[in-house]
Amino acid sequence: MIKIINSMNLLSDKPRPHYLVGNSEYEEQNGIYTLKSKVLFTPENPSVADRLNLEIPHVNVGDAYFGLWNSIHIISEEAGWKNLLAVTGKYKSKNLLTDVELDLETIISNVRTLHGKLFADYKGTYSLNNKELLSLEGIGCGYVK
Repeated sequence: MIKIINSMNLLSDKPRPHYLVGNSEYEEQNGIYTLKSKVLFTPENPSVADRLNLEIPHVNVGDAYFGLWNSIHIISEEAGWKNLLAVTGKYKSKNLLTDVELDLETIISNVRTLHGKLFADYKGTYSLNNKELLSLEGIGCGYVK
């Protein structure tokens, strides 16, 4: 069952920067957690603004990771986890655009526990008009609330 979540409200007490805008669609099915969100990287953030004047304007992959972690915070809240942090990560990239609403699909799977800690695989895929722009993936570690 899909649940509609106001991303900005849920992130209000989470670490910044926040890049998710509007509502997100959350779904858990057979141990796979999915969040479909809209993301907007605006020049109000100095990290985004600094890259607008480059030969190829783009969003820093660090900001893209922040957007991904915004979505992981929402999934964690819904799933009853806390303090899910990246342990490993890798990415493949094309340039992300600024001031354009991008789609972000975040999937958390292979959730397991070991010695009281929760481990899970994560993958975030940024796209525009159904064309993949950037994917980020790795393993996260946290706790069950």
